[in-house]
Amino acid sequence: LDRLEAAVMELAQAQARTEQRLDRLEAVVMELVQAQARTEEMLQKLIARVDHNDNRIAQLVGDNLERRYRERAFSYFGQILRRVKVISLQDVFEDLEKHLEESEIGELLSLDLLIRGRPRHRDSAPEIYLAVEVSGVIDRSDVERAVRRAALLRKADVLAVPAVAGEKVTAGGFEFAQEQSVLLLQDGSRSFWPDAFSAIAE
Repeated sequence: LDRLEAAVMELAQAQARTEQRLDRLEAVVMELVQAQARTEEMLQKLIARVDHNDNRIAQLVGDNLERRYRERAFSYFGQILRRVKVISLQDVFEDLEKHLEESEIGELLSLDLLIRGRPRHRDSAPEIYLAVEVSGVIDRSDVERAVRRAALLRKADVLAVPAVAGEKVTAGGFEFAQEQSVLLLQDGSRSFWPDAFSAIAE
C-alpha cells in the first residue's frame, strides 16, 4: 500500500507538471495565434497599398500614352489617314445633343481620343473619325468600350471607327478586336484596319 501510495503521489505530481506545461504551451499557442492575426492584418494592408500603387501606376501610364497619341497623332495615324486632326468632343457636341440621351453623351465624354481624317488610298471615301481607347495593356474591356462609343457616335451621325491603342495587348483583347473589326494600334504597329474601315463603309 505504501508503495502504491507513493506511486500515486508520483503520478499526481507528474500530472501537475504536465498540466503546468500544457498551460504554458497553451499560452504560447495563443500568443502565436495573435501574432499570426496581426501578421495577416499587416499583409492585407500591404496588399491593399500595393494594389492602390499598381492602379496609380497604370493610370499614370495610361495618361502618358494618351498624351503621346494626342501630341503625335500624325505619327500614329498618318499612314492610314490624310489630314489627321485631334478633335474635341465639344466640336461635335451639337450633333450629340440632337441624337443621344444624356446618359449616352456622358458615356462619350469618357472617350480617350477622337481623331478625324480621310482614309488614304481611298479617294472616294468620306471623312471619318476614330474613337480611340488608350491603355497600357489593352484588354477585352477596352475593346468593348471602343465599340460601344464608336456606335454612339455613329448614332449621332458621326462616321466613327472603333480603335484601341497601347503598348501591350492581352490574348483576349487581340481576339476580340479582330472579331469586332476594331483597329488595334500596338507600339507603332496597326492591325485590322481594312476590316475596321470596311465595317463602317458598307
